[in-house]
Amino acid sequence: MDHDAPHKVLDDTTRQIDATDDFDPSLGTLDPQSYEWSGQEDENPDDERARLSAVRVTIALVVALALVAGVVATVRKVATVTGIRATPWFAPYVDVTLSPSYQFQDPALNLASQMYLGFVVALPDTTCTPSWGGAYTLDQAAANLDLDRRTNQVRLEGGSVFASFGGAKNTELAISCRNAAQLAATYETVVRRYKVAGMDFDLEAENLSDQSAMERRAVAIAQVQRAIKAPGGGPLPVWLTVPVTTDGLGADALRAVDIMLAHHVSLSGLNLMTMDMGSGTGPKPDMLAWTKDALNAAHGQLASAFTAHGITLNAAQIWDHMGATVMIGQNDVGNEVITIDDAHGLVDFANTTGIDRISMWSLNRDYQCGANFSRVGVLSNTCSGVAQSDLAFSRILSTTKGQPPGAPAIKAFDQPAETTLPSAQPAKVPYPAWGSTNIYPAKYKVTWNGDVYQAKWSTQGQPPDSPVQFQYQTAWQLIGPVLSTDAAPTTTTLPLGTYPEWSAALAYPQGSKVLFNGLPYVSKYYAVGAPPDPSAVNSSLSPWQPLFTLPGEPSTR
Repeated sequence: MDHDAPHKVLDDTTRQIDATDDFDPSLGTLDPQSYEWSGQEDENPDDERARLSAVRVTIALVVALALVAGVVATVRKVATVTGIRATPWFAPYVDVTLSPSYQFQDPALNLASQMYLGFVVALPDTTCTPSWGGAYTLDQAAANLDLDRRTNQVRLEGGSVFASFGGAKNTELAISCRNAAQLAATYETVVRRYKVAGMDFDLEAENLSDQSAMERRAVAIAQVQRAIKAPGGGPLPVWLTVPVTTDGLGADALRAVDIMLAHHVSLSGLNLMTMDMGSGTGPKPDMLAWTKDALNAAHGQLASAFTAHGITLNAAQIWDHMGATVMIGQNDVGNEVITIDDAHGLVDFANTTGIDRISMWSLNRDYQCGANFSRVGVLSNTCSGVAQSDLAFSRILSTTKGQPPGAPAIKAFDQPAETTLPSAQPAKVPYPAWGSTNIYPAKYKVTWNGDVYQAKWSTQGQPPDSPVQFQYQTAWQLIGPVLSTDAAPTTTTLPLGTYPEWSAALAYPQGSKVLFNGLPYVSKYYAVGAPPDPSAVNSSLSPWQPLFTLPGEPSTR
């Protein structure tokens, strides 16, 4: 398989499609050997092609690919007739807004070079404003979570980020945004800002059942795919992530697939959340067996769904458009637990079937719960609830050696790449330059040699980019590059007269408040002759406590 080319189910390479058109099967059929949309009528469904032997199909495939190499260079090719299977690829989900913020851009903390960042949803009390988890606008996420900087760092490391829209909580944008064109523009804003390698739609509850929203979503996605091509060409990859049970997909999930195909969305695949599949009562189930049952059942359903739209795929090609996402460790349903052994079994299943994608919820949870949890089996957002080593699930699932389609996502956009700036340019850097004599408390941010770093613990004298053998040996966490959009931070000064101006001639008892260059300070103890120092990182060296937040320091003092 060529995993450097985009996923493809429906791709119009020969005609322009209006995303609002009703689907007409006579517009064409999908040739399962080339995955190329052809603008010809399939007049005879019992065409002799359907009865070709494996040898003749192989010959036909080779000839066809040779003839149309220029056309299908960006089309994902499948050679299932020879027994070749796709190599599954692993991409964990990251809960972006969860505290403490997970440093997914750090290869030592993320063993996958690609990841799904969740979740983009509608900002509460607005109609079509994107947010992260309903808590941060995109600009607020840049300022408070360094999200722009960290996604840039992923790409600098050769990785890719995917944006996941929706989730179990909050409202997906298609629910609140009632205009399909405006919805498409909103989706496009997210795609372009983070230069994502693809879009994922986690559809649950109302986000899955609202058919009007599903129609708007499909029209908008098709419009985005026409506006933005994937890295290397072809449609921007789009996945639907939906719930599943051991009996397969529910009616709403199948309807979602139908609506996407009807509106000519190039659907990379269906990602099944193989979690929370039971009632939570009774003995502990075999979650690996349940997961296989769910995937096998859905496989048959998808074959029927594709056929209904004139798309004929063989069994291996169906697997090549499916994904599985497990909730590692303790699931939301009390008696469901994914174990380390289950993770090994899932990898074996994926390699055998050729299922395209494996994901997990979530990278934030890939740790054993600490001593503050009184029992095994606890449900937590920051640990798995099972006995494991750090990143054990990631380590197992990442043994699938496939890669998602496309090159680093930065190539998909016409706008120039972000450039780094030296720390010596204070007019453009967002935080103070690192200094060897300063004592930096935990979470303090500095710039150094064009990058932003954050102190992991109190540190002095160790340059942020000093070489170390192991990541734990450095006090600094690399956040990402200084961006061309960065500007020096400003601190709001107070009006003259708010507090007395500091004077070298006066003595100040503990608790005295003064202004120094327009900035407020309070004396921690008796002080005389020592001026407040706005550049002092460690306030313990000064008798003055700033009454404002210094650039780079933690948001809570």
